[in-house]
Amino acid sequence: MHKEGSLLLSDYASEIAATDVLSPTDFNPVLQGLYGEVGGIMSTVKKHVREKSAYPGFRRAAEEEFGDTLWYLAAICRRMQAPLEDIFAEAANHGNFKNIGAASDIAEGAFAYIAMPVAAPASLDITLVRLGQAAAALLGSGPARNDVVTFARAYLDAIHAAELAFSDVARGNLRKARDALNKSLRRQ
Repeated sequence: MHKEGSLLLSDYASEIAATDVLSPTDFNPVLQGLYGEVGGIMSTVKKHVREKSAYPGFRRAAEEEFGDTLWYLAAICRRMQAPLEDIFAEAANHGNFKNIGAASDIAEGAFAYIAMPVAAPASLDITLVRLGQAAAALLGSGPARNDVVTFARAYLDAIHAAELAFSDVARGNLRKARDALNKSLRRQ
C-alpha cells in the first residue's frame, strides 16, 4: 500500500474551510456535531472491542470518525480565529510528547519536527473517556482556547491509542468532505 506523506495542518484547515456551510459565527451546531462525532468514535471502538476480529472494518471506520471529529475541531478553530496548527502545537507541547527531527517530505522545508509520544498510550478506553470529558467541557456558548487545546491533546492521545496515523485521518476526511461538497453542488 502506498503511504502518502505529511500533511500540513494549515493546508488541511484552508482546504476543509470550503466545505463548512454552517453559520461562521454560530458555535452550537459545530459543538454539537463534535460531541456527536466523539460518540461515533466511542461506538466504533465498542464494536471493535466486543467483536474483535469479526469487525474487519474497524480501522477504516475509526479513521472516518476521527476525521469527522477533526472537521468539527477545525470549524471551532475557524470560529475562534485560532489556527488549527497552533492548537495542535500547544496540545503536543507537554511531557507526553517530544520533538523528533525528521527529513521532511514537504518541498518547502527540508527538516521538520514531529511530536512523538514518549510513552505507550493509556488504554483506548481511558483515552476515549478523556476525549469525551474534553468534548463535554467545550459545550456552552463559546469554548475557551485552553479547553480547545485540552480537547486537541485528548484527540492526539486517542489517535495514538487507536494506532492510527493522523495524516491518514486528515487526508481521508479531506477527501470525504470534498466529495460531499461536490455532490451537493451538482444537485443544485
